[in-house]
Amino acid sequence: MNKPINAKPYGLLMPLESPTRPWEHISMDLITDLPPTPDGYCSILSVVDMFSKYCVFTPLKNDTTALAVANAFVVNVVRRFGVPHSILSDRDRRFTSKFWQSLWHSLKVSIRMSTAYHP
Repeated sequence: MNKPINAKPYGLLMPLESPTRPWEHISMDLITDLPPTPDGYCSILSVVDMFSKYCVFTPLKNDTTALAVANAFVVNVVRRFGVPHSILSDRDRRFTSKFWQSLWHSLKVSIRMSTAYHP
């Protein structure tokens, strides 16, 4: 009871934007460490549309790297439904950063970062 609170104050909760059409906002999760199948699959990428609750499940092999996930995402989601406006995921910053870099590289989108701010 006498311990000081060392954590920063928690911020306000921010509600998720409500989707107005299918595949506009999606959630993505990896289910890992499953028993391997005879083909070598031991992970599942699940992608859920927040509007219609339609799910796409993609089996992944042992290499659940950001590049493998981005390639599976492009093949199974982007090709069928297009690029969503937002993706909700519970992965850490490093995985998310590598996923986005791999996704844009797979889509052949070049992004040039500039240190100068031009309004």
